[in-house]
Amino acid sequence: MQNAFPSVANDPGYGIKQEVPKLMAISEDDYVHFLWKYTEGNAENTPVKTLVACQGSANEPTWNFVEVHIVMNPTNKIPSNYTITRNIWSNEKIVTQIPITVQMVVDQTTVLTSYIPVRTDEMDLFDSISVTTARS
Repeated sequence: MQNAFPSVANDPGYGIKQEVPKLMAISEDDYVHFLWKYTEGNAENTPVKTLVACQGSANEPTWNFVEVHIVMNPTNKIPSNYTITRNIWSNEKIVTQIPITVQMVVDQTTVLTSYIPVRTDEMDLFDSISVTTARS
């Protein structure tokens, strides 16, 4: 994880357990690249490759990803930018929000897939995700 997503793995403030929880989403392209580069079978559910740089080093926390798949069918008459916010819930409250701005056009389905890296020991704290939209 330190090689693939250093901004996540090296951030001591990253995670749900933090005083101010902080999570980020990576794109589907970045996730597919991660699988191709860092897993034995170049796919989900295959062992992570042992990198030469990691041999003999202390074990880092085990990580997993939460897939967020949003499908929206816009009804706005003219193309408009919208901020779509992924609200991350833990212990029955929103602990962090991850916004993205996209242009939506009537009758053009918008599909957003992203992945949120989460330490395995925090996965049980991850309740759900809700989505809010606002015209930008």
